[in-house]
Amino acid sequence: MKIKDFWQVNPVVFICTIIVKLLAPALALLNTQVGIYQVDAIQQVSLPKFLKLTALSFVLLVVSYLIEYLFDYILAKQKERYKKIIRAKIVSHLCYTKQEYTIAQIQNFLTNDLIQSEENYLDAFFKLVSGIGYFVSALVLLFTIHWAMLIVISLMVIVSLLLPKLIARPLQKAMMTISASNKNYLDTIRSWLTGIEELQRYFAGNHLFAVLSKSSQKLENANVKETGIKQYLKFVNEVSSQVMLLLLYAVTGYLIITKQIAFGVISVVSDLKYYLTSGIEMITEARGAMIGVTDLNRQIEDLVIPVIKQEEANVGLEEVDEIITADLQMAFPNGESLQLPDIKVKPGQKILLTGESGVGKSTLLKILAGELRPSSGHVIYCGRHGNLAHPDLSTIGYLPQNAVLFPASIVDNITMFDDNLAPMVPEWVKDMQLQQDIDEQKLNLQTKLDLNKTNISGGQRQKIVLARALIHQSRIILVDEGTSAIDEQATIKILRKIMATDASVVFIAHNLNPEMKQLFDYELHFFRNNNKIKANIIANIAI
Repeated sequence: MKIKDFWQVNPVVFICTIIVKLLAPALALLNTQVGIYQVDAIQQVSLPKFLKLTALSFVLLVVSYLIEYLFDYILAKQKERYKKIIRAKIVSHLCYTKQEYTIAQIQNFLTNDLIQSEENYLDAFFKLVSGIGYFVSALVLLFTIHWAMLIVISLMVIVSLLLPKLIARPLQKAMMTISASNKNYLDTIRSWLTGIEELQRYFAGNHLFAVLSKSSQKLENANVKETGIKQYLKFVNEVSSQVMLLLLYAVTGYLIITKQIAFGVISVVSDLKYYLTSGIEMITEARGAMIGVTDLNRQIEDLVIPVIKQEEANVGLEEVDEIITADLQMAFPNGESLQLPDIKVKPGQKILLTGESGVGKSTLLKILAGELRPSSGHVIYCGRHGNLAHPDLSTIGYLPQNAVLFPASIVDNITMFDDNLAPMVPEWVKDMQLQQDIDEQKLNLQTKLDLNKTNISGGQRQKIVLARALIHQSRIILVDEGTSAIDEQATIKILRKIMATDASVVFIAHNLNPEMKQLFDYELHFFRNNNKIKANIIANIAI
């Protein structure tokens, strides 16, 4: 977060808020000066003068509170607008960056990190402005009373402003520890709660509680440490202000006795002390908080840097028409590796991949789609004229095993928010055998998908993503178990529609009957031979 960027959200509101943050303390100190005159009026036994000054004091208090609370509300709205802008930039960055982040990291970026930055930077900045307002107003009032009191306060300021340097680095470290601990906690929750049914089945809930308790304890410890550092700063501030207050009372008493200042000053010394110490504490605490959040702000700044969008990055790239693989090998973190067979996907070919689990079928599709980078070997992409192409991988339609849907309407999930494709949706919904499901469930194309309550079945999810791939007219379509949850009657109709397209299709499936398999040009059956994966060609129709 940056003050300059926050100012640009609404410069008028920002400037007015700064003025109010400075004006409110000035009104409070003006009210304190009125208090001096009230005491003098009592000493002079002047009731009319006292009542007038009391009325003026009341008006100053009301005006001060009203304008401050009003602009705090307006400021809160501006902060929400600013966070919305930052979140949009972060989401855009995460969408187009090549760097991978976990779900827990993304959640942390969009929630905890922004809250931490808001509280310790934006809020601290305006707290700093208010502190300056109290300090300067008190300084002016003290100067008008007597210069000796000003000297005492100057000593207090010098001491207080040096204090944040003592804990700046520990506070920065504490902030980053909270961010990391929160990410780790979210990661732990995600990792364990995805298998909650298995834990319930085997009565292993106690272990879940133990793991979550251990992870949450680290987050609690990080928050406690941060609080401890802040409290330490507050304690040091309080001690220094109390010492200086004793000196202030001594000087005030001397000046009253020697008749250099009015008697009424003695009644507001505590108020002067309050405003001065409040101003100093606000300045030092805000300054310390802003320094402490520097690393976190730098991380947020990195996340809002624009990334070249896919369509812009693809300028000059060619649509892929043919894929050839050679000597592909994939090594995994657990030490295992797969040496995949060479394949060639010609224009318009329909290839079925079969074989038991773990023989690299899904891995091969991910490599072809550019989702995975092989440890060794080559993937050769050819353009429409048979030339070697700089591939535009976004034109390859890839359907992973887990159908990815969004909490949007059925039509938006098919078109991926491209309104130009909307007129073609009804046809593809019908071809993918989805229309009957929609009619039976009394849904429509504008029905919003509820991903939490899952208002559609697994088969319907697959039909939607199949329609998505086909409506975008990809020349190469890679399907990983894309009909596993669809009944046989609908599956063969869907396959016939897919095979009728001009696209090259590589289709992984385990449950196809002989009639379905005959729709493909040929079947590649993967099997393991020692550390190598080999492929036999079955039912060769056209190679």
